[in-house]
Amino acid sequence: MKSEYPEVLYFSTNGKELLNKIIGKKITRMFHYYLGNENEFQQYLRDLPDDISCDQVFSLIEGPLLIEFNSGEEISFFADEHMQSIAFSYEKNEKGEYVNSCQFYTPQDLDNNPYIDVNDQKYSNDSMREFINKKIIDIELYRQTNVYPHSTYRISDAIIQFTFEDEGQMTLGYNIHSSTVMAVLPWKSVHLNIRDEINEVVRLSNDVTVQL
Repeated sequence: MKSEYPEVLYFSTNGKELLNKIIGKKITRMFHYYLGNENEFQQYLRDLPDDISCDQVFSLIEGPLLIEFNSGEEISFFADEHMQSIAFSYEKNEKGEYVNSCQFYTPQDLDNNPYIDVNDQKYSNDSMREFINKKIIDIELYRQTNVYPHSTYRISDAIIQFTFEDEGQMTLGYNIHSSTVMAVLPWKSVHLNIRDEINEVVRLSNDVTVQL
């Protein structure tokens, strides 16, 4: 796993076409990487912050989240602190081929970095596992309200939210939890104060983009 940003980097503002491709597909696997070596990772697990329980580590660990879909595609999501946003990168196409800008390999392909699997029985939980093998029917993109909508300095594409066929909602968010820059949580776990500070700007559904 490289430390620099991928060659091709997307945000809500320029990545709607890519996100549209996964409408109607299912998440099959998720891996949340730790930004550090194995020794640092083990130390982190031994000394978790007081407001993080063991079964929340998958959701709140610092590092990129890699999602694999039933189409074979893989997309990585991570925090871009300069833009105060969730950024994402296309890693693998439907043919199972890693693309030129590939940054984060699945552990099965390149196991050099610490990570937590969403299926981990100690460091993940049922609230996150319930999103596996469910069809995505809607993706909503949110922006923080304290930044100008068309700012090119800090675009603050703060949240990407997946809505599934059973109406469950999984949220990838920038600074939506006090213990981490990027978190992945059920929408119901996002604090009401955070919800009050964001505006929905785009809704993707059935290949239709609604600009709000």
